[in-house]
Amino acid sequence: MSLTTKISIYKLCLAFFFWPLLTFSQIQDPVKWTGKIENQKEGQITAVLEAKIEKGWHLYSKDLKEGGIPTLITFKANSDYKVLGELKEIGNKEDVFSEAFGVNVQYFSDEVKYTQDFTKVPSSKNPLIATVEYQVCDDQVCLAPTSQEIVLGETTAVKADLKAIPYPKLEGLDLNNPLNKDCVNAQNTEGKSNLNLVWLGFLGGMLALLTPCVFPMIPLTISYFSKQQKKGLAVLYGISIFLIFSLLSLPFHVLEGISSNVLNQLSTSVGLNLLFFVLFVVFAFSLFGFFEIQLPSWLANSSEKASSQKGYLGIFFMAFTLVIVSFSCTGPILGTLLAGAINQSGGAWQLTSAMAGFGFAWALVFGLLAVFPGLLQKLPKSGSWLADFKVFLGFAELALALKFLSKADLVSKTFLFKREIFIFIWMLLGLLFFLFLIRKITFPITDKIGKISGLRRVLAACSLAFVVYLGYGIKNPSSLSVLSGILPPINVTLFEKQKTTCPLGIDCKDDYKQALTKANNVQKPILIDFTGYGCENCRRMEENVWTDPKVLDILNQKVVLTSLYVDDKSNLKKEEQSTYLLSNGQSKSLKTVGDKWSVFQSENFINNSQPHYKISFFF
Repeated sequence: MSLTTKISIYKLCLAFFFWPLLTFSQIQDPVKWTGKIENQKEGQITAVLEAKIEKGWHLYSKDLKEGGIPTLITFKANSDYKVLGELKEIGNKEDVFSEAFGVNVQYFSDEVKYTQDFTKVPSSKNPLIATVEYQVCDDQVCLAPTSQEIVLGETTAVKADLKAIPYPKLEGLDLNNPLNKDCVNAQNTEGKSNLNLVWLGFLGGMLALLTPCVFPMIPLTISYFSKQQKKGLAVLYGISIFLIFSLLSLPFHVLEGISSNVLNQLSTSVGLNLLFFVLFVVFAFSLFGFFEIQLPSWLANSSEKASSQKGYLGIFFMAFTLVIVSFSCTGPILGTLLAGAINQSGGAWQLTSAMAGFGFAWALVFGLLAVFPGLLQKLPKSGSWLADFKVFLGFAELALALKFLSKADLVSKTFLFKREIFIFIWMLLGLLFFLFLIRKITFPITDKIGKISGLRRVLAACSLAFVVYLGYGIKNPSSLSVLSGILPPINVTLFEKQKTTCPLGIDCKDDYKQALTKANNVQKPILIDFTGYGCENCRRMEENVWTDPKVLDILNQKVVLTSLYVDDKSNLKKEEQSTYLLSNGQSKSLKTVGDKWSVFQSENFINNSQPHYKISFFF
């Protein structure tokens, strides 16, 4: 490889340097299975399977009669092996009463060993294959039942046949010393991502405080605590609000406990994204005042009755009542926040981060004003501006609804919702908001007549300028880079027929084998781009970094680009569908193209985040 090529690749690395390339996901795997063959004597062996169980989890016994799923171990039929006796279960078995099942259950903590004797044909070289089916639980949740295949050799467990993997693991790959180590530094951006979501939630909470359902409640609540003259109760009130909003994310932790990648599957689900689109439209019309979204009245009544109790419990239910009665305004904002967090890649903890930020905003305002009621004098008075602000949020909901419609279109690979159509609808919404600000159109919750204030004039001018900016961006896509990840990709356009998923007109491959063949022919390295149709960060990378002329030249001339979509829902051919034994001992069903590339990424690069880039020199 020439020095010029190496320098060009180094420049490409520098372009990607500040991007989070190695974000590691937390995948729950509380049981580690190992297996081996022990020789007893000539013609007789013992198969040994051992499970190491993480602290806090337990594995059900094979002899469990009811209340859970017993561990089942079977051995694939093989004429070279004949079973001798029964399967033995060795370990410290616990027999405890389960309140959930109402019966005694038997399980193991820490570890358990299973042994099975066999006679074996001395000349046989065929492996012995065991299938383990089991379920693990902790004190709060049970993971979905799973199964693994363990291939046993003469002295130790060996990996399963790699024919089932989409492509064999890349030989000579040293993850501790990657070929592009000079430009790729391992960094965990999960903490930074969570912090960003806390701030996003905080902003959402502050916006919700300005709605007509919440803002008038502030002086009433502060007046109550001022009469009580107990600042400790006011602080507890703020803490209660924070806890209530944070706990709203608890169901998502339960879902993630059942299946570690359930939130990722939800975020790329065509059906769920279409549902979010419909919900956001409903939220918008609710904010416009055509109807109200309310929780059942009995819930508010019960909470209000409980708030009359004295002490800390009464304060908690007082906070809970505030959350319930304000739902008609906060529901759409909370729905936006939850939907946005689900479409991140960090799982349930990112949902919790967003909700905690939302709750902290309310706790800060209500808590501070309750402790220092004099600050109330500095707040603006309630008025028609609250209804106007609610209409603004309604337009924002309609604009965001299109994002979910676009994602459903991309993941399904229909490519019908073109970038220009998206932009045109946003321009139409901007014009309608402009007409609302100059009082040419009204909504049920707003005044039909009134003075056009200076602020409305400024906002109207900004709205019109945004419409012009969008219009200019139709012919000049690079000018809309700030909206990357929200707008459809620049290659999903009305101006050319959709022939490829490759952005920016790059001649890329969507199959690693095809890229490998081309790389061998042209003697260029491969840039592997692990991406997704529903990956907003991937679009930002493509439209903000790849569009740089120097980077684009490298992508077109110096490397063979292969873009592998891990959320591609297209079914694999029947002969390619299989179950693969992962490096961690678990099995993975490969049914879709996305399954194939997801396993390819995790098995070769110990990473399952997108975007993720690797440069390979295998030719």
